[in-house]
Amino acid sequence: MDTIQTILRFEAVSCVIDNDAVASFRDAAFSVKSGKIAAVHIETDSEHVPIADLATGLLAPVSGRVFFKERDWELMGPFEQAAARGRIGCVLEQKSWISSLTVLQNIMLRERHHTLRLESEIAEEARCLSRMIGLDDVPVLRPDRVRQRELRMLEWIRAFMGRPDFVLLAFPERDALGEGVECCMRLVEKAISEGTAVMWISDRPDVWRQPLMQAADHYEIKAERWLPLEREHI
Repeated sequence: MDTIQTILRFEAVSCVIDNDAVASFRDAAFSVKSGKIAAVHIETDSEHVPIADLATGLLAPVSGRVFFKERDWELMGPFEQAAARGRIGCVLEQKSWISSLTVLQNIMLRERHHTLRLESEIAEEARCLSRMIGLDDVPVLRPDRVRQRELRMLEWIRAFMGRPDFVLLAFPERDALGEGVECCMRLVEKAISEGTAVMWISDRPDVWRQPLMQAADHYEIKAERWLPLEREHI
């Protein structure tokens, strides 16, 4: 991505779900450009934020419009939607591993499906990213044979594979090994230097204190309101 693009844009988007564990919001208006970070602060009692579903076109907003690379998700055909999702990496609150595949096969799956890259090249990228975050290698074991904390970090690798246009991180630091926030930041820093747009959702103040987050655009979901945050309030 040689030029700055608007990757994700919410236009007066409301998503209200009658569940106290869900961080509902109204009238969200923001954009995330290539090579930039959006930081979304949520309250600690929220267990789910539907931004991932909206950002990937899996959930239609109650009102407003969601654009990916300036295309309205609701106006895309199924093949265009599938191709667009192939350019998005996600770490979600709920883990999503295919139990019949090894962890390495899971991590390679999006690139194998959406690109013509050689499998050896994809596997080597996965190993390079694993070394960046302090892991020795990518396991060729099935997910249920891998420690949960290590598995969480491997989710990050899967999300950043193939230089995606957009990566959405929903509480990626939860359940991670050791210095999880700092390790994940290494992947974020590499990705934004290559033009990827990143959104990080968290309820942890230590995330926002990271040096890389000083240049991010910060927002807060509070009492169903979507609010931009000034830097002095972070």
